[in-house]
Amino acid sequence: MSESIEDLKQQIEKLQAKNYQILDEKKKAQAQRDEAFDSIEALTTQLEEAKLEVQRITVEQPRQELFESVAMPDMAGAFERELLHHFDIERNENGADVLVAKSGDTDPLPLTAENLHKLYDDGVVRSLGALMKGSGMSGGGATGGSGGHATVPKRQAPQKVQFGMR
Repeated sequence: MSESIEDLKQQIEKLQAKNYQILDEKKKAQAQRDEAFDSIEALTTQLEEAKLEVQRITVEQPRQELFESVAMPDMAGAFERELLHHFDIERNENGADVLVAKSGDTDPLPLTAENLHKLYDDGVVRSLGALMKGSGMSGGGATGGSGGHATVPKRQAPQKVQFGMR
């Protein structure tokens, strides 16, 4: 019987050693899992940052450049706010920006400089006119894009006022 007790003790020691080995492997596997989760989290953060950068480069920057090309200097932000008061900007199935009236009574209109000018010219959003650039013409007689020639009254020289006798 003493022999079987010794055998049992050896088997218990082997089981304890195997148990310690399995616990150690479990700790290593948990550490690897935690590292993997940290890596996934870091990659997810990088992916989100990359998506935001792509959004900025492909959507926001071209819109900003369009608004800057149409609006008076330093008025692109005000121009965009006024436009967004009346319209939503959405992406169509082709990936192009379109203006969708908040009232819903018109078809989507491609977001282009020509269409922005057309919104003002057709009286759809008259308030954009104060924020928009003219034709870019400058100098005497420039009309600002109305097509005709402006007549500028000539200034008369101021008359000298004389006091006293002549």
